[in-house]
Amino acid sequence: MGKDNELREWALNHWKVYRAKYTGEVKDFEMPFSENLQQHKLEKPFSFIPKKTIKSMMLMFEIPRIKVEIARGEEERAKVGSDPGLIWELKQNRALLAMIKGYCKLGTNESVIKALDKHLSKKKSGQKKDHTLIIWEVMQSLENDLKKEAKPTKIWNYLRKNIKKYNSDGVIISISHDEMKYFESNETEGHLTKESFRHAIKRLRENPPK
Repeated sequence: MGKDNELREWALNHWKVYRAKYTGEVKDFEMPFSENLQQHKLEKPFSFIPKKTIKSMMLMFEIPRIKVEIARGEEERAKVGSDPGLIWELKQNRALLAMIKGYCKLGTNESVIKALDKHLSKKKSGQKKDHTLIIWEVMQSLENDLKKEAKPTKIWNYLRKNIKKYNSDGVIISISHDEMKYFESNETEGHLTKESFRHAIKRLRENPPK
C-alpha cells in the first residue's frame, strides 16, 4: 500500500470513529429508557447541537488547535530531523485539518472526503515545492536585499535563519551548520553538504528555474 493510500485509510477510519467528537452527530444510537428510540434506526446523523454552532466551534477552537499541533511538530522535526513517528503524526494532523475544513464548508461526509482527496492530490501533483526551488527563492530574496550576488555560505546561513518562512510545506527536514536534509518528490530522504550546496547554487545561476 502506498503512503498516500495508507494515510487516506487512516484518515477515513479516524473520521468514522471520532466523527461524533468533532461534529456532535451520532448514528444508530439507542436510549435504554425509551423502547421507541431503541427501535428507531436513524438513516442520517442526528446532532444534539445545531450544525451552525458546531462549525463555529470548529473554526474557533478545533482548527486553531490542530494548526498549533502542526506548528509544534514542525519545530520538533527541525530539531530532531527525520523521525518517522513525528513525520507520520504531522501527515495525520494535516489530513485531519483538511477534513475538518471540508466539513465546515458543507457539513457532510462527502465534503469531508472531497477535502481529504484534494489535500492528498496536491502532494501527488507536485504542488509541494522542490528543495531547489526553495534554495532559489532564498537566494533571490537575499540578493535583492543585498543588491549584489550572495556567496553560497551566506545563502546557507540566511536559509537556516529563516527556515520557517521558506519551508512552509516541510520539504526541508533539517538544516545544520554543515548539512541539509530534505524530502525528494517520492518522499525519500535526500541530503546536501555545504560543498554540494555550492554546486547547487552554481547550477541554479547557470540554469535558473522557469
